[in-house]
Amino acid sequence: MTVQAVFPNSHISYAGSWTEVHQHAENKLYDMMLLDICMPRNLAWEEELRIIMQNNPQSIICIISATLKKSFVKLTYNLGVKGYICKTIEPNKMKKALLGMSMGETCFPPQIDLDNSVYDNFAH
Repeated sequence: MTVQAVFPNSHISYAGSWTEVHQHAENKLYDMMLLDICMPRNLAWEEELRIIMQNNPQSIICIISATLKKSFVKLTYNLGVKGYICKTIEPNKMKKALLGMSMGETCFPPQIDLDNSVYDNFAH
């Protein structure tokens, strides 16, 4: 509902696994992909994410997860995702994060020290 509120003309696709994400991405170009690293998968989530990013370089990729493990956040940042947002984020902060990423900003939890990076503090 938050995505639809921020981008009212958007087409939203849902996937329950990385396999479904790959299938959707093969058939359609997405401006933004919001992905959960804990979806069922065939490969390690890092590999699934690398494949999606390689095959969809035009897409803004953001992780939405209940897991705020520092190593996961840093790895996704180093892979080039534009954001990592906790699932418990307040709706207004989520809206701000989505809009920011659509305008080229990054959105990562401020408590995670990302080397030599600029990140926004609205993702926690």
